Amino acid sequence: MYKFVFYLRTEEGHIKRLENMAVIGTIDFLSSYQYPQPLSGFPEPAVFWAKEEGLSMGIAVLDL
Repeated sequence: MYKFVFYLRTEEGHIKRLENMAVIGTIDFLSSYQYPQPLSGFPEPAVFWAKEEGLSMGIAVLDL
């Protein structure tokens, strides 16, 4: 099992980590989030987005 944290990307491309939203699941949880992006300045090294560009919800494996 993994712990995941959610991210939000605005239309303008700004990224926000939603610290109070986390979920526990298997790695299969990422199947709906097909667009990886490396992160800089956040605890997690990468986020996986539901949409390739624009407004989107993303998810990352929580860096313990």
